[in-house]
Amino acid sequence: MQLKKEERETVVSIGMLVLSLFLFASCFSIRESAPGLGSPRLMPYIVTGLMIIISVVMTVRSLIRSKGLVPVSKLVSSLKDVLGNKEWIHIFQAIGIVLVYIALGIPFLGFYPSSFIVMLFCTICYVKGISKIKAVIYSAILTVILYLVFALALGVQL
Repeated sequence: MQLKKEERETVVSIGMLVLSLFLFASCFSIRESAPGLGSPRLMPYIVTGLMIIISVVMTVRSLIRSKGLVPVSKLVSSLKDVLGNKEWIHIFQAIGIVLVYIALGIPFLGFYPSSFIVMLFCTICYVKGISKIKAVIYSAILTVILYLVFALALGVQL
């Protein structure tokens, strides 16, 4: 069962609101040298605050248009249709990989080891016909390139 346009807008706007709140909360992890207008948190706060405001306006507007929330049974049916499509499965997998990489990989393993693991996983999962040895080699080469670009060429401490 397909969702109507207004119902899709409701689902997307609620999803964007949740994402905006997550990004706003993650702004607190940005280190501050000194509080004030020169804070590195200022621009992320402004951008995510605007995202939250826009998401709330979109949610309210779509709820008014669709005359309430989308029934759960209709949502489940629509999700089953989407999850049956292989292209959507790959999109959701990629989103999940990035979320795990940002939320768990970088804070606990560091940038370079977690980048290597993500590249290795993506290479094995998404590149057809590649051996695991080649996947490890390619991932290691890409990680070295990341290090050379960020640490040595740009002087960014990760």
